[in-house]
Amino acid sequence: MRVILPREIGAVLMSSEVIIQGFVEQRGEQLAFEHALSDVDHFNRLRNFDGSHDQATIDGIYINKIAGVKETSMPHAVSTIHQEYIGGQYMWLDQTPEQVAESGYTYHRAEAALLRVDAEREEALDVSKNLRPGFTKVFLSPKMSRADAPYKVAKSEHLADEDMVRTHTMNVNENGEVVGKYMQSASIREIPLHVWVRMLRDPNNIFGKSVEIDNEESALSVMKTHAVLEVAEEDLPEGVLSILEAALPYMDYETREQAENQLALLRCNQAELHEKAEFKAAQWLAFDIDLADSLYSGYANEDIIKFIDQLSEQWNDDFLAILESQREPNGQIRMSRALATELELARCNTLWIGAAVSSGNQTVIKELVAKVGKRNAQEILENEI
Repeated sequence: MRVILPREIGAVLMSSEVIIQGFVEQRGEQLAFEHALSDVDHFNRLRNFDGSHDQATIDGIYINKIAGVKETSMPHAVSTIHQEYIGGQYMWLDQTPEQVAESGYTYHRAEAALLRVDAEREEALDVSKNLRPGFTKVFLSPKMSRADAPYKVAKSEHLADEDMVRTHTMNVNENGEVVGKYMQSASIREIPLHVWVRMLRDPNNIFGKSVEIDNEESALSVMKTHAVLEVAEEDLPEGVLSILEAALPYMDYETREQAENQLALLRCNQAELHEKAEFKAAQWLAFDIDLADSLYSGYANEDIIKFIDQLSEQWNDDFLAILESQREPNGQIRMSRALATELELARCNTLWIGAAVSSGNQTVIKELVAKVGKRNAQEILENEI
């Protein structure tokens, strides 16, 4: 995919951004502070000598942001990304899947969460070494269980509410040469851990064998089964959704009804959701390019200043103190990492709210009404429509 971004996209600002006071102030709940500038840092790390950005870099980060929008704001979206096979390695930009997985060490703090990052890295290594043509490797990542950590810890690490299912399938050309792999993922709620355990224990499951689990009450133990979870491609006609379908027989009536409702939502309007995610990702990408260029030059560029001004009545005292410390007598704004991080988190909030509202994310809509009031929430809804 070739993504050429016109400059005017970076200047697009939703009218709803002027009424997101509550969300800006809760930026720490949306994204780990230290991890916020990861894509901005990729742009500056891979910048050409003349200061420009390769289209390959733009494409890679754009695809990643589409998945990011879906994961943060669209609970019924399925994400699919492609990682190219270069020099005997699957790659995203200049990083291997293992290096991408290791970024989780900067995102999480609790020991229980870091152990899950260990499992993610081990899974990435296993896929790189053992993925083969005609077969799909599966990774089950249930929400953190009480056997792994208290709910409060799980909630603080954003691992308390959703299960994630991920698949990896090799992409081979007509000559039988490996050109990359497809990674697909979907999130689903309300599946008790024992459902995955029952499925894995059953010798007649979709994997065709009973799978050993160290601790049946531990989500981490389920994650660690990844190396033996492999299914023929032909047995997964719906990709990751076929795994969720295969888990239905192991549920009680109430849980199955909830899961079937979610599957029905996951099966419809994916093209429409993807289009909405692409639009929000393009705005996010353009903003990150502006932010990267501002850090590179040392000063906020025109579009970043417009964004700051657009939210002039919404910034809290902490942000205003940072902003004033960076403002020079001539009006220019020096760009520090602290200021850039605050701006990135605010931009993410505005984009994710818009994506959630446009995709009918009722949880976010209810939170929006509670934080900004029914009238302002209605303004956002109408703007997105």
